[in-house]
Amino acid sequence: MTTKFAYDKSNIPKIYSVARHLPIETMNLWLKTIQDSLVTPVETILDLGCGEGRFSLPLATKFNARVYGIDPSKQMLSTARNRDKAIKQVKYLLGCGEHIPLAGNAISMVFMSMVYHHFEDVDETISEIRRVLSNHGYLVLRNTTQDDIDQIEFLNFFPKAKQIDLQRMPTEDEIVAKFKANGFNLLSHHILEQVFAQDYQEYYEKISRRGLSALALISDKDFISGLRALKRYCEQQPMNTKVREGIHLFVFQK
Repeated sequence: MTTKFAYDKSNIPKIYSVARHLPIETMNLWLKTIQDSLVTPVETILDLGCGEGRFSLPLATKFNARVYGIDPSKQMLSTARNRDKAIKQVKYLLGCGEHIPLAGNAISMVFMSMVYHHFEDVDETISEIRRVLSNHGYLVLRNTTQDDIDQIEFLNFFPKAKQIDLQRMPTEDEIVAKFKANGFNLLSHHILEQVFAQDYQEYYEKISRRGLSALALISDKDFISGLRALKRYCEQQPMNTKVREGIHLFVFQK
């Protein structure tokens, strides 16, 4: 099930960069793992559902590639464009998975981070991805799955948000089956234990920003109640303990 979420009608674009910031060590972990998973160089990358483009410039730099960041949120794209306006390697375009504003066979690699569950029509999105990908091009998917929801600490304090994610997140097997059915070969699959926060105080502060769509979809009452419980939990954790999350990385080839 897809729970439609309109980012431009929420407060998330205003606080996303703080609430969803990834430490440098985490960004480097993702980029290196992606690079090690590819068997040929990539020259053009589509960052599909790029949001503020937190991966767009790092991808361009890591792969020395031309990157197109595409997202349906005008506000998120505005932030990305203003920040990267001097970067010629990166171009941001308004669009969505079901309607990608690029020519066919134009892209060496499509990268998607935490957006699979937002597509209204997954089959149409995969069809569009196949259209824009060159022969033997790569599809790289970074996403949480249903299989790991119980391991996401903060969701245990927001049961209604957890239920939303349980309903809309795909399973690991569903992702693999879906892309294989559409002509993709699975090259690799990892669950990366990324550092999301340097300690539990930072973790609480990030979650308190309400920068995740599942938290924005629950009532204010449920959010405030869960936040109070999360704060008590975080205050009880050892100091200087990094908060890690396991997130899947799938690499497919057309």
